[in-house]
Amino acid sequence: MKLNRLFLLLFSLPFTLIGVGVLLFAVVPTIHDWSRMQGWVAVEATLNTADINSHRSSKSIVYQATASYSYHYGGGQYQGNRVGISGGSDNIGDWQERVYHEMTQMRPLRVWVNPDNPAESIFDRSLRWGQLGFLILFVLLFGGIGVGLTFVALRAQDTPEGVPLWQADPDWRENQIRSNARAGMWGAWIFAIFWLLLSSPIVFIVPGELAKDNTIAIIGLIFPLVGVMLAISAVRKTRQWRRFGPTPLSLDPFPGAIGGDVGGTITISQPMPAEAVAEIVLRCEHVYRQGSGKNATTKRDLLWEGQQQARCAPGMDGVRIGFCFKVPEGLPGSSKQYTERHEWTLNVTCELPGVDLDRHYTIPVFPGFRGERSSVRP
Repeated sequence: MKLNRLFLLLFSLPFTLIGVGVLLFAVVPTIHDWSRMQGWVAVEATLNTADINSHRSSKSIVYQATASYSYHYGGGQYQGNRVGISGGSDNIGDWQERVYHEMTQMRPLRVWVNPDNPAESIFDRSLRWGQLGFLILFVLLFGGIGVGLTFVALRAQDTPEGVPLWQADPDWRENQIRSNARAGMWGAWIFAIFWLLLSSPIVFIVPGELAKDNTIAIIGLIFPLVGVMLAISAVRKTRQWRRFGPTPLSLDPFPGAIGGDVGGTITISQPMPAEAVAEIVLRCEHVYRQGSGKNATTKRDLLWEGQQQARCAPGMDGVRIGFCFKVPEGLPGSSKQYTERHEWTLNVTCELPGVDLDRHYTIPVFPGFRGERSSVRP
């Protein structure tokens, strides 16, 4: 295993541990307690003390309702101080303030007692959906990132020594190059779901803030609305994928030749209008990272670009779009390093009724193949 794969596994480990830890030590115990408390019995109690404590965290004020009460059950007298299923302070909704007022106003006080262990009691046995959703958010976000990074690290293949890049890379080896459409579709869904999960607590918080006449809190709803827009974009990408499918690209010559031709055909399994014309753009870009840490950004410098149009011609296995570019000498070949690389990309678009075609490919183009000519004529 190479160092970059080992580093990725180590990097994913804290995310996985946080997600699993919150699941095992917060989500599961909360649901388990709620389930078993449904069989507890209601008992009259005397409220001894009740208080609502507050303190300011780094960005907001959090509250904690506390109480002590006494009750009789089965001939014995007991003391209790458990208010809700989950202890501690928070500011998720108005549960802390609401339950404090309920305890101070309820006469006589009603608590729920475990008939199998009368010393165990609670005032509010209800499940706080806002708090539970917040915990599940942590599980999905951190656990999802950790599991996803682990999956990528384990699936990664080491490049054999001495083998040309276009033969060693599994995306290029068979000269059936896939577009980024499927990855883009799943990426759009993952990003939309994560955004919705991140912003979902706002949906529970805003009503409570509005009840306190904090009308500016409604601005927070912008974040869930952005999540909805991201979900709509993911739906559009899904519709496009379902209509056109993988649309593999076959290069001719393979790989593309700097100082020669970069040509090939794209196969679409679905029928298209006979008058449809595709716009094809071939680019060579220098891609590199600039800055460090949270200020790091990815830059793209365009080194060369070619554009042409091609008709969508019917073939034996569907519609075929052919292209051929004459590429000048002196340009850099394809590379796949993360921090700095040269990318040759092909973008194919076509306006159609209903769903437009839009496919993006990263292709192998290398020097040393001068004079290589394509048999494809668009």
